[in-house]
Amino acid sequence: MISAVKQEIEKHNLLEKGDKVLVAVSGGSDSVALLEVLFRLRETLGIRLSVAHLDHMFRGKQSLMDAFFVEEYAIRLNLPVTYASVDIPFLLNKNKGSAQEVARDERYFFLERTCRSHGCSKIALGHHLNDQAETVLHNLLRGSGPEGLGGMLPKQGKYIRPLLNIPRDVIKQYCLENRLDWREDPSNEKTIYRRNKIRKELLPFIRDNYSPQIMNLLVQTAQIIHAENDYFNANIEEIIEQVCSFDSGRVLIDLNIFQQLHLAQKRRLLRKLVLKLTKNKLEFCHVERFLKFVQWSQTGKYIQLSDGLVAEKGYDKIILKKTNNKRYKEQNKEVRYLYELKVPGKVNIGEMSSIITADFTSNRRCDNQERQVVLDADKINFPLIIRNRKPGDRFFPLGAPGEKKLKDFFIDRKIPRERRGAIPLVVDSDGTILWVVGYEINNSVKVTPGSKRFVTIQHYFKE
Repeated sequence: MISAVKQEIEKHNLLEKGDKVLVAVSGGSDSVALLEVLFRLRETLGIRLSVAHLDHMFRGKQSLMDAFFVEEYAIRLNLPVTYASVDIPFLLNKNKGSAQEVARDERYFFLERTCRSHGCSKIALGHHLNDQAETVLHNLLRGSGPEGLGGMLPKQGKYIRPLLNIPRDVIKQYCLENRLDWREDPSNEKTIYRRNKIRKELLPFIRDNYSPQIMNLLVQTAQIIHAENDYFNANIEEIIEQVCSFDSGRVLIDLNIFQQLHLAQKRRLLRKLVLKLTKNKLEFCHVERFLKFVQWSQTGKYIQLSDGLVAEKGYDKIILKKTNNKRYKEQNKEVRYLYELKVPGKVNIGEMSSIITADFTSNRRCDNQERQVVLDADKINFPLIIRNRKPGDRFFPLGAPGEKKLKDFFIDRKIPRERRGAIPLVVDSDGTILWVVGYEINNSVKVTPGSKRFVTIQHYFKE
């Protein structure tokens, strides 16, 4: 056992001389064996150890006794130990969710915090070969892609799994031979949890009826897929550099280049990006939904890929960003507004956090800019109105052969659908659109050599 663990450490370069390792110990045989083996190897490997235990408060006095057991064991080895408790049942009652997922998230949060406070460089976890096989099968049943079927990694950032290639029965035999005590968690026997059901029912059924070597075959499959993932992910990182840009927590995907990628590259790229954004793994159905969305949806549409993750389609970009879906819908809901703009005068457009001003001027300069235009005042029916678009709007863009639908003007200018409702329009009393603010004036009010009176209109964004 000790020799096998040492080989795993060396094979995957899990530890380096001088590492301070935080060992996560639940009190079960796996984590007890992990701590015992690392303790015996500490001088050979040149490492220091600390112990961490989190009580999830699922089992009342029993889980409290687990914590006392771990604390006493660490003290007996003369190792520093950190113990904490989190009331998972209370959190579930308050926030809902999966018991196992909430417990896992709280456990990793605790380990990260303890790792920092102890100045540790590695966190050792007690996952073993059986856990790996169960994980691969569990992910297969969930419809996971290659990342899920690759199972757990021996080394992932600061997390290491020295027992990952060692079977559960070998670990228990080691504990028995070395007279190591451990605590049994009765909840591991309950088949109400899917993971336990796989371990207690599905895997034994496959082993007894189809493949006696199912455990090893699943682990071998994980090893093969993991190696291929390493190879293809290196290629995907290069593609991400070519296709994507990152901006304030968003990912912008070049739509044209993305559409030219192989189907396998599209799927892998999306899964990789989602991992970068949320650390969550997408199921197959979500990946395929995204691909159909990219292929067939209209510009300006969006979909929710998973909790807190939205994909938006622009003219030449796909935007991935984390958001609250309900809040996102509210933010993208078009707000109607209408104001009268006196000349001279100004309008504060609170909905758009901007200001529009107008004034008569003797300046006939007509080099119109994005935020300032000069119009022929004698061709305007005052007063002026500031509003956003409405159905049926038409517009005669400067220099165009004639009038067109405002919608078609937006499409020609490749203005994303979700931005169109936010663009202010300067309209006269007859309803004629004089200026699509920031884009173009109406051909009918342009300044000509015969123009005598002028009005200057300016648009500002608030600081």
